[in-house]
Amino acid sequence: MTKFREVVYKKGEFHFASITEEETKAVEFKYDKDDVSVILFHVYDYDKPSSSTPRSNNTDNTGDNKDQMVDENNHELITKSQPSFLHPINELSTEMLSLLQQPHISEVLNSRKEMMERFGKTEPRVEYIKGTKESQFSHYNLVLISKTYLQSLNSPESCEVMINRLFTRISFDINFFQSKKVLLSPLFLPHTSEYKYWNKYGTDLNLWKNPITNLFPHVEKCYITCPIGKVWDEHLNMKKYTTTIISYNVLAQCYISNRLYNYCKENDLKDRVRYPKLVETLRPLRGDIFLIQEAEKESMKQLKTLMSDGCFHKFEKKDQREEGLGILIDKQFWNVIEDGSYLLQFGYPQKILFAICQHKFTNCKILVATTHLIGDPNLIEVQSKQTQCIINLLNYLREEKKVSTVVLGGDFNADVDSDCYKLFKKNGFKSSIKEIQGKELSLTFNTDKIHRAIDYIWVKCYDESNKDIDVDKDYYQPQIIIDKRDALPNGAHGSDHIPIYSCFKLSTAPHPAITQTNNIVITSQDNHLPTTV
Repeated sequence: MTKFREVVYKKGEFHFASITEEETKAVEFKYDKDDVSVILFHVYDYDKPSSSTPRSNNTDNTGDNKDQMVDENNHELITKSQPSFLHPINELSTEMLSLLQQPHISEVLNSRKEMMERFGKTEPRVEYIKGTKESQFSHYNLVLISKTYLQSLNSPESCEVMINRLFTRISFDINFFQSKKVLLSPLFLPHTSEYKYWNKYGTDLNLWKNPITNLFPHVEKCYITCPIGKVWDEHLNMKKYTTTIISYNVLAQCYISNRLYNYCKENDLKDRVRYPKLVETLRPLRGDIFLIQEAEKESMKQLKTLMSDGCFHKFEKKDQREEGLGILIDKQFWNVIEDGSYLLQFGYPQKILFAICQHKFTNCKILVATTHLIGDPNLIEVQSKQTQCIINLLNYLREEKKVSTVVLGGDFNADVDSDCYKLFKKNGFKSSIKEIQGKELSLTFNTDKIHRAIDYIWVKCYDESNKDIDVDKDYYQPQIIIDKRDALPNGAHGSDHIPIYSCFKLSTAPHPAITQTNNIVITSQDNHLPTTV
């Protein structure tokens, strides 16, 4: 059964029906075919067949595959009769695939072959097709887009321009016939660097919502189809096999003073102004695991709003301080099995906070942790000991808890030439930012006098043959870039740090289920744990 999302106009806004994975199997799409206009987005490639749906190798002498297409469960989907020069690369619902096979649509595809070969690679084409008595609907708008054109989209603006142009063209037909309902197939494309801009910006709901709202005044309902196993929100589709981990020093309000931040506007330092900025800075990154430094009770409360469907949250204050470490994990995707904290000793209040969690879709099990190391330049030796203590602790925990991969994010108060940075590298940890970007960021902490890169996300897989997660180098991950002349916090940023993030691929290999245990707190008095270099 095709999964559908119903979009309903209410007071000028779209509202999406909440349909769970289980419920969609029993949902049947009902419509009046004479009152529906169909918009089919068909992305094609001239050179190779689609890998999204298995096909038989049997072809007739015209080169067209006449065999049936089947899904992964060997269920019959459609009988392939479309021309071989148009191999679909986007994932389509069975509903939309069936529509493409209707004779009057196939005839248009064939008749446009020469034209598309000449012009279709550089510009999308929109073909209006009037339904026949035998066809399923009365009106069709077939949008033909080439792989080459999609790869040319190199900015969020170019994606928005493309959608607005196409919907403006389509609106002429929709409005002329005063269609009350629209059946729409959005673009789902492989998550590779080829389509990095489209997958990040082109699947943004607002890019589709605004032109439909503004250009289709007669439309009462818009039905949006999705491929089997997907939902309309592409972010949720990705989260079935990826995770985005964010590390952010949010600047504790208890440290703010006019003396330290005399270069800032007074209003920019108020918590009621800063906290919403923290949230709005993080929201576009769409993380599902947040590793927070200099967290406070109120800032954690604000950050929890990033996860509307519920989240695991843990806040651990430093001794005799109001600030400390925080972890937020989206319960929509993760089960938290165990969590704890550990005092790093050496007479200072620095700690490490960790959680062991299991992904709900892949069952991958990982250990995530955060820390904020001492930053006094006169105590570099202490910082090095704290670093080694963390490395020893993570080694112990992953053996004890049977976890193969560890991700550690934090403010390390250490640059790339420091002993701290070198110790992590020496012990097999990789900086995910460097793995993705090819180098570390030039700035993550920026005041009027201090300009440093001291925030990292470290990842280590202890079993290379059994990686639960790995850095996703194919997915486009632009970091927040600042100029050292733009001292923080300011009108745009609520902290003196910027957040850093990394997207990781999750292994789809079978994993055993895990039984949740009680929370634990590890202290330096537990003599069976490593505490010294």
